[in-house]
Amino acid sequence: LDLIQLISSMTPVSEPGELWHYSSLNYSLLGMVLERVTKRSYPELLAEKILHPLGMANTGVDNNLTIKHHLAKGYQRGLKGLVRAPYDDKSSVLAAGDMYGTVADLALFLKALDSGSGLLLSDASKKVMFDNQYGIYVSERDIPGEEKLTILATGGSAYGFISRLYRIPKYDR
Repeated sequence: LDLIQLISSMTPVSEPGELWHYSSLNYSLLGMVLERVTKRSYPELLAEKILHPLGMANTGVDNNLTIKHHLAKGYQRGLKGLVRAPYDDKSSVLAAGDMYGTVADLALFLKALDSGSGLLLSDASKKVMFDNQYGIYVSERDIPGEEKLTILATGGSAYGFISRLYRIPKYDR
């Protein structure tokens, strides 16, 4: 049974556009649709459309075949402290958690999403993405002694790893 058949046999959580619910399967399906429509691999599309234009030289797709030096090792809590996280095979998670990157590259990505350049998203798409439903959160925070700050945030996790990225546009350099 292939993934598309599996997903198409499932009952939706809600009507489209009615409720947001995270699903890794949806990201995998999106990656498969992109590959079938463009007849190019997801890593190629990602590099051409996002990574290269933004200068994200230390971000890519982990394919479990290529040895990547200088990647962080994952850890988790064990009974006597931190232990190495188990190996996480990324070969079947197409577009749903198979990426690696650096904090600096994530900052480039988040800044490009919020910029008025239109390089990644149109204004209409940004409005949809930044409505606190799709992984990029925009909030206003009162900071003592400061004016109200706009904060953009995103994050993710995998076995042995967790990330949170906060961007305060006022302090961009």
